[in-house]
Amino acid sequence: MKIEQLDSTLDLRLKEPQQMTLFQKLVVMKHIAQALAYLHGLARPILHLNIQPSSIQLGSKGGVQAKLGQFTVSGFADELGSVFPAP
Repeated sequence: MKIEQLDSTLDLRLKEPQQMTLFQKLVVMKHIAQALAYLHGLARPILHLNIQPSSIQLGSKGGVQAKLGQFTVSGFADELGSVFPAP
């Protein structure tokens, strides 16, 4: 497993005086949506269960990049079915 260290978290970035542009925010949202689509589309889907600004890692290499981190409370959807039953 490759562990990548990025520059900051979304939580810290949103607290900085210089605000993110609308375009940068949209890029972050797109990257996180792509990450979730990937995780949920696996043969055994993975649920993150703790998405919040502090669990979104940000980098600036070649433009804004966002990655989902902190999978400490995540799990496989089939194993979590008894915890989160379908409606």
